[in-house]
Amino acid sequence: SMSESIDSLSIAKSRIIVQPGNLSAETIFGVQPLYQTLRMNFPVTFDSGVVYSLYLHGSLSDCAGNIVDTGSVVRFAIPVRPCPNDIIINEILHDPVSEGHRFIELLSNSEKVLDLQTIIISGSDTIAGQLPDARTINEMGYLLFPGEYYVVTDDRENILNQYHCPSPLMIHEREGLSGFGNDSGIVVIARHDDLTVIDRVRYH
Repeated sequence: SMSESIDSLSIAKSRIIVQPGNLSAETIFGVQPLYQTLRMNFPVTFDSGVVYSLYLHGSLSDCAGNIVDTGSVVRFAIPVRPCPNDIIINEILHDPVSEGHRFIELLSNSEKVLDLQTIIISGSDTIAGQLPDARTINEMGYLLFPGEYYVVTDDRENILNQYHCPSPLMIHEREGLSGFGNDSGIVVIARHDDLTVIDRVRYH
């Protein structure tokens, strides 16, 4: 997706190729109402467990004239259902310095590609099988690949300014982390559909 509406003429002149398979998108069109996202149709069904690479041929631009780097490659896959310990809570900053903000670092601990839209995070332990203050880690959907990190915070800019972040793209803002206690507490990540706990850490 782009921050500005995508130029429809540049879409018509662009060609999308996916590898492996040398697959060409049959149709490419902007998604209403903002036209900041592209939807593509392919003549095949993609296989689970395969990591694909998407290449752009042509000059795709938005209405402000910003051009997409044709040298960039986008990875994607069909995500699979997460199981316990597929993702681990790797680090928790629960008591930040003055003017600082909390963050929770997650690490993919499996060979699976997982969608963080299907996983919730909570600052409360299970109560009768419930996670009362749970929220989806990424509402828009985000593919977490094997070995990757994902940091969630309520103020991304603050974290980038206060800490050395060699991979800024792994820092993501998510409101609602103020419910985590400063002194001690519990962080739980679980499947959204049945609340199966994937990882659970008590901090103090």
